[in-house]
Amino acid sequence: MADHADIAGEYIDRATAAQIENVRRRLGKVESTTLVRECLECGELIPAARLAAMPGARRCVYCQSTSERRGLEG
Repeated sequence: MADHADIAGEYIDRATAAQIENVRRRLGKVESTTLVRECLECGELIPAARLAAMPGARRCVYCQSTSERRGLEG
C-alpha cells in the first residue's frame, strides 16, 4: 500500500510532466508564428542557413551588417 509521500510524489511527477509539455507546446507555437522569412529591410527571403543559425533573424546578413554599422538595434 502506498503511503502519502508516494502518492504526493507521483502527483508532483505528473503535474511537472504536464507543465513541461505545455511549455514545449507553447514554445513550438511561438517559434512557428514568429519565424520571419523575409528581411525587414530589403524584403528578400532570409536564407534557411541563416534562420537555422539565428532562428529569430529579422534581416538578411547584408542588411543586418549594414544596420549594425549604422548603429541600429538587432
